[in-house]
Amino acid sequence: MIFKQKYFLRLIGAIFLCNSLLFSDKRPNIILVMVDDFGHECVESYGGESYETPQLSRMANEGAQFNNAHSQNICTPSRVQIMTGKYNVRNYTRFANLDTSEYTFGNALQDAGYATCIAGKWQLGGNARTIKKMGFDEHCLWRINGANNERYVSPILLMNGKSEEFHGLFGPRLQQDFVNSFIQRNKSKPFFVYYPMT
Repeated sequence: MIFKQKYFLRLIGAIFLCNSLLFSDKRPNIILVMVDDFGHECVESYGGESYETPQLSRMANEGAQFNNAHSQNICTPSRVQIMTGKYNVRNYTRFANLDTSEYTFGNALQDAGYATCIAGKWQLGGNARTIKKMGFDEHCLWRINGANNERYVSPILLMNGKSEEFHGLFGPRLQQDFVNSFIQRNKSKPFFVYYPMT
């Protein structure tokens, strides 16, 4: 039997929700970091020898490591693909755009009772309403309407619908602090953090 992707993601959400009702203390918190232009050959736990990656190896040992995964080799199509669970031939409309009718992993986890957060690079079109529609309660993003400038020094970030400028500060540090704050505020319940960085 072939399920439509939207129904499959809803099934996943329902499984998480049922599990949460029966075993509320067993639901895992999920932090998903997506790194552009960084292959498995760069990580020691995958056999890479070019770099020392002790923290990534620790995370692989203590968390989860996927040993058979495939993605597009371009950043924006990869973000569309991972959020929807569909190959790009089924979900891709144009570069830097995510069709707002798509059901994402943010929607599935939100439907399962998770607090959801995204921080990092968006570059999928839309605005703060788009982020809410894609299943994220909170956001701190660049490469979105209201935050399309420099991302490193003195960035402008879209933080929960407000465009804010940070003179003399470092963008990735601000986004990491935002994620840390979200985790602290939601540590008593299940949460999902998605951090697409570049």
